[in-house]
Amino acid sequence: MLFEARRMLEACRNIMLQTSGPYREDFLEEIATEVGEERVLFASRSPVYDEEFEMARVPFAHLSDSEKEKLWGSNELATFAFAGGYGQDSLPCTSGHNRLGM
Repeated sequence: MLFEARRMLEACRNIMLQTSGPYREDFLEEIATEVGEERVLFASRSPVYDEEFEMARVPFAHLSDSEKEKLWGSNELATFAFAGGYGQDSLPCTSGHNRLGM
C-alpha cells in the first residue's frame, strides 16, 4: 500500500478503502490483513472490468467466511446505515494533521 495512504489510514480510523481498479490477486487478503477487513469495501468497477472475473475475487480470496461476508456487503451496509447523527468513529479526521498525517 502507498505510504501516504497507510499514514492516512493510521491517523483516521473512520477512513474506508474500496477495491475497484486493477490489482494483484492477493490484494484483498493483503489489505484485509493490513488495515482490517472491517475497513474494506469491495467494488468491482463493472462494466469497465469483466464483471464475472471481478465478482469471483471475494469467493476465491484466502479469507475466512466472516471476512468474506464483510467484504461482500456487511461493511457497506454498516457504513451507509447511519440513521442521523455522528458516532465518535464517524467524525472527520482529528489527528491534528492534514488528511495525510503530515
